[in-house]
Amino acid sequence: MEKSRATRAVLLIPGLLPLLAAGASGTSQGGPDICGLGQMQAPINITTTVKEKLPAIEFNYRPAVLKVLNSGRTVQVNFDAGSQITIGAETYTLLQFHTHTPSAERVQGKSYDMAAHLVHKSEAGQLAVVVVLYKQGKELAALQPLWKNMPTRAAPERTMEGIKINAADLLPANKGYYTFEGPPPTSPPSQAVRWLVLKEPVEMSKGQVLRLQAIFGKKARPVQPLHGRVVKESL
Repeated sequence: MEKSRATRAVLLIPGLLPLLAAGASGTSQGGPDICGLGQMQAPINITTTVKEKLPAIEFNYRPAVLKVLNSGRTVQVNFDAGSQITIGAETYTLLQFHTHTPSAERVQGKSYDMAAHLVHKSEAGQLAVVVVLYKQGKELAALQPLWKNMPTRAAPERTMEGIKINAADLLPANKGYYTFEGPPPTSPPSQAVRWLVLKEPVEMSKGQVLRLQAIFGKKARPVQPLHGRVVKESL
């Protein structure tokens, strides 16, 4: 197996998908702390922040053939190499994104109708997870190719030939963000992950929210204490 395919397999094999969907826990609603990483657990409630001139997240995403699976806990879209983000001197390749409804992350105590976790990995093996928050509003056209082909039952990856998705279309116009360290979205935890929560929510329709909840229900892991961690906020 080629190195790149082996790396994807480590993150995306079915046995790890429930952990990925659940975040730092082995279950979607609490349960044993498999990836607690000591006191650096996620998700968190973002309240107090330190504003700094942080490096911008440069998104270099490309349209890709839709590769979708249902892990039994969430819908996930896998990507081949080609889409990346750059933060300062570090570049990360997009591996996949998956959804949570409602969002596990909270801002000033508020949760959102959905969150997408876009999981990236650098050549050095560092993980960076970009979190996009969604609220009810107008329909998000970029979601429709996925929603129309979303498996309603647990199923392995399916490649939808002729159907493309661009993760760039799922992002807000304003790319300002909060950032903190937390546990990796897979097990076992080997290092802290760079979590990047975009501040501006994106709108999606009530029908799109209900479609996701009809398949997966409403599941969000409880927020975890900061334990002295500092949440930085871009200017």
